[in-house]
This record gives sequence, structure tokens and C-alpha cells, in this order.
Amino acid sequence: MAERNDLPSGFKMTDIGPLPEPWRIARMSEVVRFTRKPRGLQLPNDYIPFIPMELIPAGEITIRKWIPKRPGDIRSGIYCERGDILLPKITPSFENGKQGIIDDIPTPFAYATTEVFPLQSNPEILDKMFLFFYLLRPVVRAEIAGRMEGTTGRQRIPKAVIKDYVVPLPPLLEQRAIARVLTAVRRAIEATDAVIEAAQPLKKSLMQHLFTYGLVPVDQTMHVPLKDTEIGPVPDGWRW
Repeated sequence: MAERNDLPSGFKMTDIGPLPEPWRIARMSEVVRFTRKPRGLQLPNDYIPFIPMELIPAGEITIRKWIPKRPGDIRSGIYCERGDILLPKITPSFENGKQGIIDDIPTPFAYATTEVFPLQSNPEILDKMFLFFYLLRPVVRAEIAGRMEGTTGRQRIPKAVIKDYVVPLPPLLEQRAIARVLTAVRRAIEATDAVIEAAQPLKKSLMQHLFTYGLVPVDQTMHVPLKDTEIGPVPDGWRW
């Protein structure tokens, strides 16, 4: 770690390394709240959105899918609210980068797998999206994963580890600016991934057409004489 005298102008040494002078640090317990079910919560009569681990994404921001469950059918789950960050606490979901924000639900609250921490940042001190991206940093994941407890294959992060973890706090406007840039990049990646995923069936269909009929328009396939071979039907003029 660099000594104070070795730091560039405008930087200072902190417990988590060199940071710009206006930045400070804080423990998660000082700037983040673990969502808890309020007393006397009235459950709806029809259904509650339920989010299992398999619907928490890796590589996306928003949790887009959930399962409608009747209140009596939820045997175990943790209360969470719209806008919460769901942070997995069990291996390998945590190491695999799973994490998501509950935005796309029709109710003010939901239930999720008990293997997550539902987190809310203090908006006057810590921008939610800044926290979201900071928790995805590989070095952060590695440090927290190194403090897991439990038997092999079922290790979990103790709540105290998240509470005690130290995060940097730039000025709020700077947090928001950083978060905007990272959000724009993430949304662009998601859009690209969606285009690639949508193109896969088209590619498969096109390959099937080309290797069966050759280079002919789709509406002309009835004019292509085919023959049966050991690899399936091919144009009469082809060999295998």
C-alpha cells in the first residue's frame, strides 16, 4: 500500500486504499438498511410476487421475472420491497455475480428466497445504483466470499460481514454521475445480448433452409427436387 507521501495531489490514504480527497468511507451498516417486514403487514387476498434464486439475474440490473404465489403457499421466504437490491448470500450464486433490483413488480412488496439479503441504501448518503455496481466489482465479491461460513458447497455470508464491509462514498452528485455511466453501459450490453438471443432462432432456421434446399428463396422451395440420403433430404444435384 502506498505511503501518504507517495500519493498524487488530491488523494488521501484510507482503510480501503487511496481515494480522492472529497471521498470518505463508511461501513455498510451506516448507509444501508436490511429490509424488514413491518408489523401488522396486510397480505393481499390473491397473490404475492415471489422471486426464487433462479430468477435473480447475473449480468442484468432489473429482476424481470417472478412467480405469483398465494400467501398461504409461501412456506419460506424473505420480505422485500420494490426498489430493493437482492444480494445473494450463498455459494455459488454470490461468486457467479447474481444480483438484481426489484423494479418490475405490480405490488409494493414481494417475497424472495431466504438466500438473499434485501438491501436499501440511504438515498441522502449513498446512491442505490452506485452501491449496485460497487457490489459487483470482482475484488469486492472475492473479499466478501472469503468470509463465508459453513460446510463446503453450502457456505453462506453472515449478515455481520455485509454490515461491517466498508464502501467508498464520493460526493452524492459524483456517485450519481458514475452510476449513470455504468447504467448506460450495462443497458447497452443488455440490448446487444437481447438482439443476439433473438437472432439465434433465425440463424437456426436459415441454416436448416440452406442445407436442405440450397440458395433458393423460401417461396421457391416447392420447385427444388429433393432426394433422401443418410443425412436427410438434400437437393437432387447434391452428393454427400
